[in-house]
Amino acid sequence: MRVSRSTSPTGPFYDYAGNPAVLVPETNLDSVGLKVMGNYKFSSLDTAYMACGHNSVLRDDDGHWYMFNHARFDDGTEFHQLRVREMFFNSEGWPVVTPFEYAGDHISEGGYDENDIVGEYEFINHGNATDGKIINYVNIKLNADHTISGDVKGTWKQADDSAEANLEINGQIYNGYFIAAENEKGTKVMSFTAVGNNNQTVWGVQNTPFTGTERTGLADYTNTNAELVTAGDTVKNGSSVVNLSDTDLLSGVVYYITNKNSGLSLDITDGKLDENTNIQQWDFNKSWAQQWRLVSVDDTWFRIVSVGDESKCIAVSENSANDGLNVELQTYTGAENQLFRLEKSGMYYGIISKCSGGKSALDVFEWSTENGGNINQFAYNSYDCQLWKITPVNPHVTNSKYTVRNLNSGLYMAYNAKNIEQGNSTVWTFTQLENGMYTVTNADGLALTAENGSGKDGTNIMLAENKGDISQQFRLNCNKDGSYSLLTAVSDCKSCVDVYEISTEIGANLCEWNFWGGEGQKFILEPYNSKTVNPKVKGDVNADGDFTIADVVLMQKWLLNVPDNQLADWKAGDLCEDERLDVFDLCIMKKMLSQ
Repeated sequence: MRVSRSTSPTGPFYDYAGNPAVLVPETNLDSVGLKVMGNYKFSSLDTAYMACGHNSVLRDDDGHWYMFNHARFDDGTEFHQLRVREMFFNSEGWPVVTPFEYAGDHISEGGYDENDIVGEYEFINHGNATDGKIINYVNIKLNADHTISGDVKGTWKQADDSAEANLEINGQIYNGYFIAAENEKGTKVMSFTAVGNNNQTVWGVQNTPFTGTERTGLADYTNTNAELVTAGDTVKNGSSVVNLSDTDLLSGVVYYITNKNSGLSLDITDGKLDENTNIQQWDFNKSWAQQWRLVSVDDTWFRIVSVGDESKCIAVSENSANDGLNVELQTYTGAENQLFRLEKSGMYYGIISKCSGGKSALDVFEWSTENGGNINQFAYNSYDCQLWKITPVNPHVTNSKYTVRNLNSGLYMAYNAKNIEQGNSTVWTFTQLENGMYTVTNADGLALTAENGSGKDGTNIMLAENKGDISQQFRLNCNKDGSYSLLTAVSDCKSCVDVYEISTEIGANLCEWNFWGGEGQKFILEPYNSKTVNPKVKGDVNADGDFTIADVVLMQKWLLNVPDNQLADWKAGDLCEDERLDVFDLCIMKKMLSQ
């Protein structure tokens, strides 16, 4: 069973090693296609599995992937049975399947304790052969010092915040996952599955029962050598949507952008922020000149701004679809030559320009692999010189003003009176204390607070007078995807600010909950510049930037406790300035409209 892939249903298709799936008469069949599995035998199997094929793939409603195939057995018969395996995609976007038939176990989102991974394994490399011979296991050991010994040599590593596995075996890298799952004897054991760009799949399985526990997935990726905001006074309006071009990448996050062919990074020539400064590629050095905030303008298109001056963006030199146009730095105006979308290709992305009608992309001129190689616009063909790895910078949060947007709902952390809830865009000031913790305050100087100083699950997050005590202190945990979680000091940073029941509704309460890494516990911190945001309008309780009859109707429904009617900005309706909302405020609102 083998696999090749394409960015289009009509092809062309290629395997992991880059070989085309269309064969010529002299093609050696052993050399083409990532081999998912062949004929094999573990000691836990009564007989070897053979002829695993006639496969289909299903993505279930819960997002899990499964592979169905038939299998014959080394028992002298031609009978076959159906087998179902869970399937995953590794960091390079290639499918890997579990060594055992699916029995209800899934990969731990946070990964496993390393003590549960260390141990003796039966190891199978499915190789590349098409000869039909049964592949028997050999014995290896994954050691506590991350070496691999036994019949193969190498190293192993599990990701800090997931079950992702990286194995180097006899000089070859394989990427996949660790998973604790039942074998065909009904015993839950630790195993791994991974593939390499040599088109080979490797499996490892333990025989001792798995009795360990899953990790929470809490890992802090904060890059202390980078700052989330370096030029706050140049920040423009924030993101329109959470995800960029309907991908997993997050809008408002700062990224490095590295070319697949050259391994060099998108860079501003000489770090100059002048108009029309050339965009080039350069050795990856993690400088600010290689850091870019990607900000959505709608569901599809986004701008790429320099953290050195967020009024400046990457742009095609002319508003045209012509090939060969230079790519440079320009002051952002929203023109089509300054907007881009992403097209995913494995773990890489094409960066497609709007001015080309979505047909051309950022391209390294003549496939250069040299420092200073020029970036231009050229017709997009998903060539390696047009593909980019986009990885979060994960910068340290500087003392500044931010909006705080939830990944799951797309709504912002807001407040109604002193209650913290989901709502429209609200500005918060983050201030780091001497102990490394942060206080988070609103425009009135009130601080985000765990009610009654409790660290228990379900504790209400509210606003209170800023005293800087432990109930108002938070550790900012930077997640791998570039989002942040607000861990509470009162829970010893084991719990965090959480959207209650992962709600997507305006008005949903924010509370304290044990950190498990769900999207309801992750937020995008996007810088705020008061110069670019409309000032508050009196009476504008729906926070749409204008005071109209819609605000009066919303206020009236809220006062009458009509369900599903929440005020986005209650203070805009406090026209009596008495820190409460009542019918007197409503009367003033009506009078204002009648004038």
